[in-house]
Amino acid sequence: MKNLRLFLDAGNRCKEPSNSSHYFFKKEITLKTTLKLDKYGTKDNDFKVVYTVKSGVVTELKDRPKKANFIDSYLFVSVHCKSILVLSINM
Repeated sequence: MKNLRLFLDAGNRCKEPSNSSHYFFKKEITLKTTLKLDKYGTKDNDFKVVYTVKSGVVTELKDRPKKANFIDSYLFVSVHCKSILVLSINM
């Protein structure tokens, strides 16, 4: 199974709000995580990696699955995270 297309989507990038917690923004975390996944997919040249975003240009949310299907992706991975602010922890 060589040269399969891996479609990586850095979620939390489009018009949805980009909450922050402790000065970290979700869109920055998801982009960095998505770019790190590249090394696992291309390690043995098993996958050709395609991104929804690598810089500031963003593919609209509704167009992401269409793009993945158009290029006949083997796998679609969408990276998301949740930020919350914990004011106190009762143990």
